[in-house]
Formats: sequence, structure tokens, C-alpha cells
Amino acid sequence: MAADDELTFLRWLARSDRPHDRLVVPIGDDGAVWRLDGEDRLVLAADALCEGSHFTADTAPHLVGRKALAVNLSDLAAMGARPQCALATAALPRGFDGERARAVTEGMRDLAAVWDCPLVGGDTVTHDGGLVLSVSVVGTLMTGEPITRTGSSVARPGDLIAVTGRLGGSGGGRHLTFTPRLRESARLVELGPPDAMIDVSDGLLLDLYRLDTAARFGFRLDLDAIPVHDDADLDGALSDGEDFELLFTAPADVMTRILDGWDLETSVTVIGEIATGGGVLVRDGREEPAPPLGFRHE
Repeated sequence: MAADDELTFLRWLARSDRPHDRLVVPIGDDGAVWRLDGEDRLVLAADALCEGSHFTADTAPHLVGRKALAVNLSDLAAMGARPQCALATAALPRGFDGERARAVTEGMRDLAAVWDCPLVGGDTVTHDGGLVLSVSVVGTLMTGEPITRTGSSVARPGDLIAVTGRLGGSGGGRHLTFTPRLRESARLVELGPPDAMIDVSDGLLLDLYRLDTAARFGFRLDLDAIPVHDDADLDGALSDGEDFELLFTAPADVMTRILDGWDLETSVTVIGEIATGGGVLVRDGREEPAPPLGFRHE
């Protein structure tokens, strides 16, 4: 399926989704939020990894399994949720040997143990294509409300944009070994919380446009402020994707509270602000339109 066709399908899926009184956050965010009896709410997320698109045939199977769970944990972090358990389905190539299959599973289990998110079930099938892994995670909210891409009704120009960690160069191997920002998410919730949040999976610029406030009002992004990995360049930081850092917005007073109270090793950097007039890149006082560059699903 071409990128444009996939986007069209996803938009149709969101529009045609049948509403339910227990569905708090529907299709279109990093996770769905489902209300149980009382005030308890579950956060549900799922991601699939395909050989050839998200890893290569010679990628270490342990790292493939690790990444399959890590991208889902990153989605929970973006929603302000903590993980509870996971399920995994594997479509194994015919002839895929048992030792490699076990290594994929151990990659998931090792990361699951770090975050107390046990692998509790799933399924396996064989087929004539490459390895495909689909993982689903169940989480619970750290507070009573999820942090969404949409944000709140009080979001406005002047709100600040920030990101955790550094960006760029994920193709060098960090996309296989990154740490899901669950600790950072918990601290952001405690100190803030942010108004809107997303994990940077498809590139800083493209994912910034997916934050409703940025898309609705516009933004000014300070290119000189963007934290870039030493082995990457600014172009990569803007559009490589698979950084899995947390990109979020907050009013200035909330952002000040977050920055003043921040005590984790991972950095938090203010990189811009919500502003009217569309997306704008600013460097050395010069402005230019911000294109929605990033990874497009093919």
C-alpha cells in the first residue's frame, strides 16, 4: 500500500469508527483509552514491524524482538501511561528456525522484565514472506486524564514546544536499542502535565504537525535550539524519525515548572512555540516555511 493510500485508509477508519460511551480516546492517537467500571481507564496500543521496512533480514533477532515491544512502550509513554502487560503475534517465514524464534521472544521478554510488562499471550503463524511482528500493550494512566495529540481546549499561541533527549541518526542503530521514555513521561506528568504529547517516530517535523495545536495554529521552530546527536546532522534530526523521544507542548508557566523541577539524566529542551501563521523554521533570525518532512509508510 502506498503512503497516500495508507493515510487515506487511516482517515476513513477514524471517520467510520463507531462511537462507544466507554471509548475516551478513539483511533488516531498513540493509544486508545477505554473506560472500565468506575474511573479506571486502560490505554491500549499496537504496532507492527515488518522485515525490510523496520529491520533487515540480518538484524540480530534479539534486537528485533526488543524493538517490537519498545515501540509500543513508547506509545504508552506518549499517552502518560504505565505498562501492565503485552501480547505478541509473529508471522514467521517458512523455514525460520526455532533458535531465531526463541531469540526474538527473549528480546521482548528481556525488555518486558525491565518495565514489569510481562508477555502474557499471542499467536504464531508461518507464511511465504519475511518476518512480521505485531505487539499489543495494555497500560494504565498515571493520572486521571490521558495526554493526547489533541491537547486541551485552552491550548493557544505562546505555548512552548519541547523535546526530551537528542534527535537524528537513528538509522545508525539507535532505532533498535533506544530506551522508551516511560520514566521521563512519568516525571512530565508529575511536574506538568504537558498539554499535548507524541513520541517522535516518523520525524520531528512530521510528528509536530500531528499535534493538533501545532497544526491548528502553526508554530515557530528554533533550529539552533534542536538537540542533535553528535553523529547526526540537523536534517536528520528534523526528518529521520525513529528517535522515540517525547515531543510535547505546555503553557509557559507549566513549562517553567517542568524545567525547574527536572532531575532526570535525559535532557528536556524547549525548541519553539505555538504561533499563528503556519509552521515556520527560524535560524539566525531568518524564517522559512516548515515542510512536513519525515518517514512516510510505504
